[in-house]
Amino acid sequence: MKTILSHRFILIGAALAVAACQQMPVQEKPAPAAPQITEEVLRERAQNDLAAGVKQYEAGEFDAAVKSLSASLDHGLLSKQEQARARKYLAFSHCVSGREQQCRDEFRKAFEIYPDFALTPAEDEAVVERIERSGADVVWVGLSTPKQELWMRDHVDRLSAPALLGVGAAFDFLAGDVRRAPRWLRGTGLEWAHRVATEPKRLGSRYLRNNPAFLRAVLFNPPTLLTDGPCSRPKEGTKSHG
Repeated sequence: MKTILSHRFILIGAALAVAACQQMPVQEKPAPAAPQITEEVLRERAQNDLAAGVKQYEAGEFDAAVKSLSASLDHGLLSKQEQARARKYLAFSHCVSGREQQCRDEFRKAFEIYPDFALTPAEDEAVVERIERSGADVVWVGLSTPKQELWMRDHVDRLSAPALLGVGAAFDFLAGDVRRAPRWLRGTGLEWAHRVATEPKRLGSRYLRNNPAFLRAVLFNPPTLLTDGPCSRPKEGTKSHG
C-alpha cells in the first residue's frame, strides 16, 4: 500500500512540475536591431550615387548615369554645389541622348540652385568646339542676365560667328516652359514686372540688384553712336551695304 501511494505521489509531483514549466514565460532572444539610417548615411549614399553617375557618363553609359544622378538628388542632402554638379551631368546625359528639353531644364535648375555654377575649362572648350563645328553665323545665348552677357564677353574672341545675341528666357517662352505676360502688358515695357510677380524668389533679388546698376551705368556713361565699325551709320555720299 505504501509503495502504491508513493508511486502516486511521484506521478502527481511530476505532473505538477510539468504544468509549472509550461506556465513559465519563455525568454526569447531579442531580434537583432535594424541598422539605423541616419541623415549622414543618406548623404553618403547620395554622394556615392553622384560619383557613380559621373563615372557612368564618362564611360558613355548615359541611361545608367541618369538613374544614378537622379537617385543622388532624391533626398536633397547634397550641398548646393554638389546638386548643381549632378544637374550638370544630367543635362549632359540628356543632351547626348537627344533629349533637348530635359537638357535645358537641368541646366536651368543648376543655375537656380548654385548661381556660381560654371563649366570646367575642358567642358567649356567642348562647347566652343561644338559651336564652331556647327558653322553658326548667329549664336543665341539664353543663360539669363548677367550670365549670358559675361559669357559673350568671354567667348566673343573664341568664336568665328559674327554675331552673339543674348536672348534671356526666349527659349523658355518658345518652348512653352515659361508663361509670358499678357500682350497689353508687354506693350508697356513692363514684362519684367510680370516675371518678378511669377518668380519672385528667383528674379526679385536679381532685378533689385541689376536694374539700379544698369540705370546708374547709363547715367554716368551715356551710350554714344559708333562712328566706325560694322554697326556705324554710313557716311554721307556713300551707300549702305545692308
